[in-house]
Amino acid sequence: VTRMMLITCVVVIHQPRKEVTEMFDTLVMLTSNPGRMVYCGPMAQAQSYWAARGHQLPANMNPADFLMDTVSPGTKRDASTSLVEFFSLHQKHAIHKAVELAMSTPGTSILESLQGGSCDTMRCVPRLGPCAEDFETQLL
Repeated sequence: VTRMMLITCVVVIHQPRKEVTEMFDTLVMLTSNPGRMVYCGPMAQAQSYWAARGHQLPANMNPADFLMDTVSPGTKRDASTSLVEFFSLHQKHAIHKAVELAMSTPGTSILESLQGGSCDTMRCVPRLGPCAEDFETQLL
Protein backbone atom coordinates (compact mmCIF):
# COMPACT_ATOMS: atom_id res chain seq x y z
CA VAL A 1 0.00 0.00 0.00
CA THR A 2 2.80 2.46 0.85
CA ARG A 3 4.45 2.01 -2.55
CA MET A 4 1.15 2.23 -4.39
CA MET A 5 0.23 5.49 -2.64
CA LEU A 6 3.83 6.79 -2.56
CA ILE A 7 3.73 7.42 1.19
CA THR A 8 6.20 6.70 3.95
CA CYS A 9 5.45 4.28 6.74
CA VAL A 10 7.53 4.58 9.92
CA VAL A 11 7.60 1.51 12.15
CA VAL A 12 9.26 0.96 15.50
CA ILE A 13 9.45 -2.68 16.54
CA HIS A 14 10.90 -3.90 19.83
CA GLN A 15 13.20 -6.92 19.31
CA PRO A 16 12.23 -7.77 15.72
CA ARG A 17 12.90 -11.20 14.26
CA LYS A 18 15.45 -11.50 11.45
CA GLU A 19 12.67 -12.32 8.98
CA VAL A 20 10.82 -9.12 9.92
CA THR A 21 13.83 -6.84 9.56
CA GLU A 22 14.59 -8.31 6.14
CA MET A 23 11.26 -6.92 4.91
CA PHE A 24 12.28 -3.32 5.64
CA ASP A 25 13.50 -1.12 2.80
CA THR A 26 15.26 1.51 4.88
CA LEU A 27 16.82 1.51 8.33
CA VAL A 28 17.31 4.60 10.46
CA MET A 29 19.37 3.84 13.58
CA LEU A 30 19.62 6.28 16.44
CA THR A 31 21.60 6.16 19.65
CA SER A 32 20.80 7.97 22.87
CA ASN A 33 22.06 11.20 24.42
CA PRO A 34 19.92 12.60 22.62
CA GLY A 35 18.80 10.64 19.55
CA ARG A 36 22.00 10.92 17.52
CA MET A 37 21.83 9.27 14.12
CA VAL A 38 24.29 6.47 13.33
CA TYR A 39 22.86 5.08 10.09
CA CYS A 40 20.32 6.00 7.46
CA GLY A 41 20.23 3.73 4.45
CA PRO A 42 19.06 0.49 2.90
CA MET A 43 18.33 -2.27 5.39
CA ALA A 44 20.02 -4.74 3.03
CA GLN A 45 23.31 -2.83 3.35
CA ALA A 46 23.32 -2.27 7.12
CA GLN A 47 25.41 -5.32 8.03
CA SER A 48 28.08 -4.52 5.43
CA TYR A 49 28.12 -0.88 6.61
CA TRP A 50 28.81 -2.05 10.18
CA ALA A 51 31.39 -4.59 8.98
CA ALA A 52 33.23 -1.88 7.03
CA ARG A 53 33.48 0.05 10.30
CA GLY A 54 35.03 -2.99 12.04
CA HIS A 55 31.87 -4.44 13.58
CA GLN A 56 31.25 -7.88 12.07
CA LEU A 57 27.99 -9.68 12.87
CA PRO A 58 28.82 -12.71 15.06
CA ALA A 59 27.66 -16.11 13.82
CA ASN A 60 24.20 -17.19 15.00
CA MET A 61 23.21 -13.74 16.26
CA ASN A 62 20.08 -11.84 15.27
CA PRO A 63 21.29 -8.90 13.12
CA ALA A 64 18.80 -6.52 14.74
CA ASP A 65 20.08 -7.43 18.22
CA PHE A 66 23.67 -6.94 17.08
CA LEU A 67 22.96 -3.53 15.55
CA MET A 68 21.10 -2.44 18.68
CA ASP A 69 23.97 -3.59 20.91
CA THR A 70 26.47 -1.52 18.93
CA VAL A 71 24.44 1.69 19.29
CA SER A 72 23.41 1.22 22.94
CA PRO A 73 25.81 3.05 25.28
CA GLY A 74 27.05 0.88 28.11
CA THR A 75 26.71 -2.48 26.36
CA LYS A 76 29.67 -4.78 25.76
CA ARG A 77 29.53 -4.07 21.99
CA ASP A 78 28.93 -0.30 22.33
CA ALA A 79 30.40 1.50 19.32
CA SER A 80 27.92 4.37 19.34
CA THR A 81 30.48 7.18 19.56
CA SER A 82 32.52 6.03 16.57
CA LEU A 83 29.39 5.26 14.53
CA VAL A 84 27.94 8.73 15.26
CA GLU A 85 31.23 10.36 14.28
CA PHE A 86 31.44 8.41 11.02
CA PHE A 87 27.82 9.22 10.18
CA SER A 88 28.39 12.91 10.88
CA LEU A 89 31.44 13.00 8.62
CA HIS A 90 30.16 10.87 5.74
CA GLN A 91 26.35 10.69 5.60
CA LYS A 92 24.83 13.65 7.42
CA HIS A 93 25.62 16.27 4.76
CA ALA A 94 24.00 14.23 1.96
CA ILE A 95 20.89 13.67 4.08
CA HIS A 96 20.62 17.38 4.85
CA LYS A 97 20.88 18.16 1.12
CA ALA A 98 18.17 15.59 0.29
CA VAL A 99 15.93 17.06 2.99
CA GLU A 100 16.46 20.58 1.66
CA LEU A 101 15.55 19.45 -1.85
CA ALA A 102 12.46 17.59 -0.65
CA MET A 103 11.34 20.57 1.42
CA SER A 104 11.67 22.91 -1.55
CA THR A 105 9.54 20.68 -3.78
CA PRO A 106 5.82 21.45 -3.64
CA GLY A 107 3.51 18.51 -3.32
CA THR A 108 0.09 17.38 -2.26
CA SER A 109 -1.18 17.30 1.29
CA ILE A 110 -1.59 13.94 2.97
CA LEU A 111 -5.36 14.26 2.70
CA GLU A 112 -5.12 14.98 -1.04
CA SER A 113 -2.84 11.97 -1.49
CA LEU A 114 -5.23 9.70 0.37
CA GLN A 115 -8.17 11.00 -1.62
CA GLY A 116 -6.29 10.56 -4.90
CA GLY A 117 -6.24 14.29 -5.50
CA SER A 118 -3.71 16.42 -7.32
CA CYS A 119 -0.93 13.88 -7.41
CA ASP A 120 0.86 12.90 -10.59
CA THR A 121 1.34 9.17 -11.21
CA MET A 122 5.06 9.12 -10.48
CA ARG A 123 5.57 11.26 -7.39
CA CYS A 124 3.57 12.65 -4.48
CA VAL A 125 5.39 14.93 -2.08
CA PRO A 126 3.24 15.73 0.97
CA ARG A 127 3.27 19.29 2.28
CA LEU A 128 3.86 19.80 5.96
CA GLY A 129 0.80 20.56 8.03
CA PRO A 130 0.72 23.46 10.51
CA CYS A 131 1.89 21.26 13.43
CA ALA A 132 4.58 19.23 11.65
CA GLU A 133 8.33 19.44 12.22
CA ASP A 134 10.50 19.06 9.14
CA PHE A 135 12.92 16.11 9.01
CA GLU A 136 16.03 18.29 9.19
CA THR A 137 14.83 19.86 12.46
CA GLN A 138 14.24 16.37 13.85
CA LEU A 139 17.82 15.39 12.93
CA LEU A 140 19.30 18.24 14.96
